[in-house]
Amino acid sequence: TDTLAEALGYGEARGAVVESVVPGSPAEQAGIRGGSEPKTVQGEEFIAGGDLIVAVGGREVESTEELIRIVTGELFPGQTARVTVLREGRLLALDVVLADRPLSPDVAR
Repeated sequence: TDTLAEALGYGEARGAVVESVVPGSPAEQAGIRGGSEPKTVQGEEFIAGGDLIVAVGGREVESTEELIRIVTGELFPGQTARVTVLREGRLLALDVVLADRPLSPDVAR
């Protein structure tokens, strides 16, 4: 939402906020950054300051749910996906070599 995007410091009201990145993961190896600033927005806790994923493989990402659908339904382990992130007001294209998705829901958040 616009409120969430503004509160977390993003100029976009779309995309998937990266709250954390697992050490040694494909995301970390590609240079995707998680946040470090705890914030409460409309009663929910977030970690702000991380990248905002706005596209994967040329497809726009509107939400975290959409990112998960794209990654799990259209892409496969071993495949390289171009991930576009918004970082400090700039768009960056990062290539991520996908691996098997962890089973733990805590890792996916």
